[in-house]
Amino acid sequence: MPIDNFNIIGPLLSPYYIEDVFWYTEILDRSNKKGNNQVRTLRTFFHKNNAQLFEQRDTIIDLCENNNMRAYIRLAPRSYESVGKVFTELVVKSALQGQWKAMKRAYASACGTAPPVHRVWLFDVDNMERAGPLRAALEHRDVFIAQIPSRKGCHLIVKPHKIDYHHDGIELHKDNPTNLYIPDGAV
Repeated sequence: MPIDNFNIIGPLLSPYYIEDVFWYTEILDRSNKKGNNQVRTLRTFFHKNNAQLFEQRDTIIDLCENNNMRAYIRLAPRSYESVGKVFTELVVKSALQGQWKAMKRAYASACGTAPPVHRVWLFDVDNMERAGPLRAALEHRDVFIAQIPSRKGCHLIVKPHKIDYHHDGIELHKDNPTNLYIPDGAV
């Protein structure tokens, strides 16, 4: 069964258009033929608010289903200005080094490199038995935002905070994407 997190994630994005803020989704190929650290991006979508995310929903799902790829979204919003500055640096660096093909992915790369407007952290929990106690601790600290299903477990989305607890087998990522849509056969 596919994992469709649009209804969980949509409300986490602003319902309003904010002048210099956007979120973005990438459709990625994570198959073994690409290697562990190489992912192929089929397409990137930019969302100015949650309505735009839902307008793009059918296209995102169709691309995932037809290409057997996952859609990931960064919940930490980006600033057009900060991404634009990083993008300019990447383009100039690529030009000076004669890496013309690298320019094709420069804007998407800048989105992942530029600092977010508001930070959001992600706990990657592969064992659902561990998710409950961690979620309870996060809720008690008033930093819990959402629980996003994944293929093996879940992602717990939280506000940045001082971490004074440890859980084996749970990874903390300070600026990672989460699952928006995963079709049945996607790796």
